[in-house]
Amino acid sequence: MSVSDAYREYVLEQLGAIGGVTWRRMFGGVGLYAGGACFAVLDDDQVFFKVDDATRPAFVARGAQPWAPVPGAKPSRGYFELPADVLDDRDELAAWALRAVAVARSAAAPQARKAKTARPPAQRAARRTAARERMLKPARGIAGTGALVTPADILRPFPPAVRALAGRVRAVVKRAAPTLGEVPYPGWKAIGFRHEEAGYVCGVFPTREGVRLIFEHGAALDDPDGMLEGKGRVRQVRYVTMLKDADVRVRALTRLVRAALAHGLVRS
Repeated sequence: MSVSDAYREYVLEQLGAIGGVTWRRMFGGVGLYAGGACFAVLDDDQVFFKVDDATRPAFVARGAQPWAPVPGAKPSRGYFELPADVLDDRDELAAWALRAVAVARSAAAPQARKAKTARPPAQRAARRTAARERMLKPARGIAGTGALVTPADILRPFPPAVRALAGRVRAVVKRAAPTLGEVPYPGWKAIGFRHEEAGYVCGVFPTREGVRLIFEHGAALDDPDGMLEGKGRVRQVRYVTMLKDADVRVRALTRLVRAALAHGLVRS
């Protein structure tokens, strides 16, 4: 996920008619808020509005697609892409945005009332922090057991052939860059590889059919072997899809992993 400053400012300018819109960084993209409720997400210079069962059909009728935060993952039916012509028409945009704000506030209100009556403010803040950490940080353990979440735990729900393929890809990454640490991410059902200085470098994302090796900043990498997919679909992320052992091109993957690590070290 990424959003250019120019695109963000354009969207905010277009939304000026509804007033009170603020923004925050989230997962590399941008969330748009009105009255504390997140009613839109900016991702790869696209706008996705909050929808429910009543408003979703209008988006579907215009050919809009649901938001997919991670390539290959199941799209979210809670946010749909805003038709491009709506963004360019301030009056129509205001009408669509106000409906999205109403949906966001309606979705947030019951949970907010429940949290307010059930828990003190300090406890609510701690729970919000814990929820963010479950998605953004490595797993620390399995609740109630004291056991650490392992890569095997991440892979266990997938078919044996996919687990074996993921194991081979993980081995290639570790041989290519032994200084990378392997980190389970239960929230994404993935296994990430991090460096002490470069941060997150790449991740193994299993699917029911195969494995994707995803590079967060893949668009910045040299790809002499033509392995990377995602150009034209996402702005920053690139990935390699592998469905069978023959797709695991060790030398090409090694070059990509080392290039991603080098890029991360330069950025740090």
